[in-house]
Amino acid sequence: METGASDKIATSLKTSKRIIQISFALMSLLVILAGFTFYHHQKSTLIVTAQKNLQLLSDLHSQQVSYWRSQQINLVKSITEQGDFLEAIEQLAQFPEKANSTLQKELVFLLNQQDYLALLITDAQANVLFFSGAIPDMENHIDPHEIRVCLEQHLPLFGKIHHNHPVPHLSVRDVSTSHIHMNLSVPLTSPGSNEPSYALVLIIDPRRFLTKLLSSDPIPTETGESVLVRQLGDEILRLTPTRFLDQRSDQTSTPPEGLQSPGKLILEGKTGKVIGYDYRLQPVFAYIQPVADSSWFIVSKIDRDEVLKPLQLKALLALTICLAAIGLLSIVVQLWWRQQKALFRADFYQAELENRLLSKRLDDLTRHANDIILLSDEHGQILDANERAVETYGKSLEELQSLSLFNLCNMESESCRQMWKRLEDEGSILIELDQRLESGKILPVEISARWIEQDNQRLLQAILRDISERRAAEERLSHQVYHDALTGLPNRLLIQEQLQHSIDKAKRNNTQAALLFLDLDRFKNINDTLGHIVGDKLLKILAERMRSSLRQSDLIGRFGGDEFLIIIEDIHSLADVVRPINKLSEKICQPMTVDGHELLVTSSVGICLTPSDSDDTDQLIRFADTAMYRAKERGRNNFQFFTLDMHHQAERRMNLENSLRNAVKRNELLLHYQPQVDLETGVIIGSEALVRWQHPELGLIPPDEFITLAEECGVIHEIGCWVLEQACCQNRRWQQQGFDSLRIAVNISPRQLQELRLVDTILDILDRCHYDSALLDLELTETLLMQDLDICVPQMQRLNESGIRLAIDDFGTGYSSLSHLHHFPLHKLKVDRTFICNIGSGDDGTIARSIVVLAHELKLEIIAEGIETPSHIDFLKSLGCRFGQGYLFSRPLPADEFEQLLHQRNRSES
Repeated sequence: METGASDKIATSLKTSKRIIQISFALMSLLVILAGFTFYHHQKSTLIVTAQKNLQLLSDLHSQQVSYWRSQQINLVKSITEQGDFLEAIEQLAQFPEKANSTLQKELVFLLNQQDYLALLITDAQANVLFFSGAIPDMENHIDPHEIRVCLEQHLPLFGKIHHNHPVPHLSVRDVSTSHIHMNLSVPLTSPGSNEPSYALVLIIDPRRFLTKLLSSDPIPTETGESVLVRQLGDEILRLTPTRFLDQRSDQTSTPPEGLQSPGKLILEGKTGKVIGYDYRLQPVFAYIQPVADSSWFIVSKIDRDEVLKPLQLKALLALTICLAAIGLLSIVVQLWWRQQKALFRADFYQAELENRLLSKRLDDLTRHANDIILLSDEHGQILDANERAVETYGKSLEELQSLSLFNLCNMESESCRQMWKRLEDEGSILIELDQRLESGKILPVEISARWIEQDNQRLLQAILRDISERRAAEERLSHQVYHDALTGLPNRLLIQEQLQHSIDKAKRNNTQAALLFLDLDRFKNINDTLGHIVGDKLLKILAERMRSSLRQSDLIGRFGGDEFLIIIEDIHSLADVVRPINKLSEKICQPMTVDGHELLVTSSVGICLTPSDSDDTDQLIRFADTAMYRAKERGRNNFQFFTLDMHHQAERRMNLENSLRNAVKRNELLLHYQPQVDLETGVIIGSEALVRWQHPELGLIPPDEFITLAEECGVIHEIGCWVLEQACCQNRRWQQQGFDSLRIAVNISPRQLQELRLVDTILDILDRCHYDSALLDLELTETLLMQDLDICVPQMQRLNESGIRLAIDDFGTGYSSLSHLHHFPLHKLKVDRTFICNIGSGDDGTIARSIVVLAHELKLEIIAEGIETPSHIDFLKSLGCRFGQGYLFSRPLPADEFEQLLHQRNRSES
């Protein structure tokens, strides 16, 4: 064991050391590469800078030399073009003394210039006719060829720099015993002649200006210099002396073969930047600049070593510092590594010792763990097991070690093979399965298996956990999720899932399945009167009755509240549905006693079939619900099959409800007005405001179709307020047109009267419309008087106190107690049209007569509806009924048509 640990330590340390060495080498290489890259970048920058400086220096010297040449030529021209000067030259042969005197006077200015050693005048054959200066042997100082070229080209010509000439000392001017000179030849043309026949030759000392100019650099350097050169055949002639060779400046040189030099580039006709060698065969950076209007060139150069020497010194210093730093760092790393190696060895042995202690503890824990722990080899042969395994399987450890894991799994060979393959591929598995023990008991277990390394062996560790309690908890939770807590029946989730299975089964078997939506009739009354505890007990009894009355294959579930869903499968005819429904209804209708209360409950059932009606679960439930509501509309305690017509009606109702919520905002409502007439005089004393709905798609919808819907969906209050405000404002306008006493009657819904703020809202509307409350009639339905009296009566009293008159509409059609009428603050009774339209045939007028008598006894004003014939008027007048309305006078009219009717009746009555 110790040998294995030592090998691990050695291998680990060797690997770590190799990583550190590679990292250190890479770091050093990166530093060197970075320095090398920086050096070359700086070198390129220095070279570019040096070349730019040389170019600027060459440009400067070129401009200065060019200016000097032009200055010399212009100076000479200013004298030689004078007429006196040219006449004096013509007189040299005949009057030499006079001519010499004149020429001396004319040329004295030139002789005083510092650049000139002497000057002379020659004829076309270069014979000296006149001279002045400090040089006696003038013939040796001139080049006849230069003079001839000057005369032929009619242009001033600077000659080459001539060799030194030994000259004796003269007292006229201090001249060195040896000198160099440059000749400027200027053509002279006699008056009246077109061809020049004489030449003025000025002998110039280039050392006085050119040499000083080119030897004075703006920035002093150790090796930099500028030289004036010209090409002479295949050689280069240096016109100014060089800086480093002790030789005359007129010396020529031929550039060496194979080396790039300024001279070689000039011979090739090239100028500009040069990187090559100079006359010393030293590497230099140079720049060649031609001098304007001449065959001269300025060559400015500097040694390459001088340019790069500062950078090289810095690079050498940086390299020294870098190497020193790397060396120091390597020493530090080496010392650090030795320390870390010692610490690593100590930590490794400490960890090894702790692992052994931990392994022993874990082994002790696993021996007594509550889970089954098995250890096997790569082939599944059990090698070890804990005490829980021995106890669970009822075998000793030796007996378990003779078995394989496959013997305990109770799995088919193919399943075992797939599990083993998955374990090989993924390294670990987590599965659940049921194990059958020798006692016959089924043990559900969760198996967690993975490969481990132990003593250089690859072993399989399997942990088997008993999940019996978890399974039971999951089953309880699943039952709670899918079953109703009160009745124990399947809830909405489970019944919907089962409905989908029934749909699929009916399609496969080419049969039908029925979905029943059952709702208990008036169950809310039981909850409201006896309490929810009694209601819950009743639901449990009914659930048990319904379950016992159905077949085993049928499924019943609680949908919610007092609603139940029932699925009946294998339907071949309607009789297969009707029989269980009748049996179910009979069972439900049987009396029962709950907490001392004898109760009798009926049910309404809606039925739809699948897949004929639909094969969508949600749609089937909606269809069955629609059919159930149709059963309630038919008087309850019956069943109805779903039809497509029900669906269309339900859709229309839903669409109307959705549209009705925004009808006021979209300005889709309008009012019609039906006149109320004094039966004695025929005068219109008021009108009843009747609301209409102008639907943008369905057209004009009557109030009996949407008012009830508005009450159910909660928008009746908004519509009622809109009707009241529109009616009062419109009637106010008619009053302002001269109909001062015209009244307006507006219907109030029972739902509106239950609003606690209704009176405040009505008074606020009257205030906004500036309407007199005494000219407003609010019409209430008769059945309203028997509902929520605690709320309705105080509301009616406040309305009465505000001056508003209250009327009972459609009196005689409801269920109100006549004895209660005198308790309400009423002003009018309206006789329903059903008691008026058949007056004159038999005893149909009896009820109308009774209502009129009752109204008189209660001192209430009475108005009859539905007057359509004059006989109706006669009959009502005979009873003492003074007011009425009906089609005999006018149908309900829009506001503009009602206004025309007002004016017509007024004119006819007047």
